[in-house]
Amino acid sequence: AERHALALLLGETLREQGRNAEALAAFTRSRDAAGSDDEAAHASYAMATVLRLLAQVDAAWQALDIAEPVALKAQATRWRSDIHYLRGNLCFARGDGAGCAREHQQALELALACGDALAEAQALSGLGDAHYAAGRMRSALDAFERCVAACERAGALRFAVMNRAMLGWCCYWHGRAEDCRRELQTAGEAAVALSHRNAEAMVIESQGLMFCWMDDPEALPTLQRAVQLAHELGMRRFEMVSLV
Repeated sequence: AERHALALLLGETLREQGRNAEALAAFTRSRDAAGSDDEAAHASYAMATVLRLLAQVDAAWQALDIAEPVALKAQATRWRSDIHYLRGNLCFARGDGAGCAREHQQALELALACGDALAEAQALSGLGDAHYAAGRMRSALDAFERCVAACERAGALRFAVMNRAMLGWCCYWHGRAEDCRRELQTAGEAAVALSHRNAEAMVIESQGLMFCWMDDPEALPTLQRAVQLAHELGMRRFEMVSLV
């Protein structure tokens, strides 16, 4: 039980440092040391959080298939919200817009039921993604603004970073170039201050694309940094987009 718990904590620490491959190995050790279905399910869920970052979508989905029945049996409302949130993110990666919206709506209902501000922020972030993918930019902007506000209520500074970057994207598509620059700059500074390398990779990629489309000479060096950081972190989707 202690090996399971310690490996789980180690994996969470490594994930937050952007050491995603090492985090996955730690979560795998936690699963292998599990002495109950509940422990195995929590480790499997943790594995899914990193598999998503590593763009191993099918493996992440299968890991959630192990966790979800245990969460349902335990009537763990907060954990169920987390699971639906993560499934929504996987739907987004698969290009399944309807599935993305459905999963995040379920996550939001569960978050509101348990009154958890961070879970609410996660679900609103996911709904923002669903609106964004469908081209509903006003709805996306509203969802991301509500998400960042919920993050502030919860004191969830790390989770706010990527969502502030998405605010920047929404501002860009509304023709608000300077608001876009400001939101991305704020997100980038926060990512560095919090040592949140996964978020930093996303923000730098976003800045590089924005600079490119704005014909800013900073585009090329920014995208080159984005490629390097995404490669170091094993975040292949971000590396691919930056290379494009």
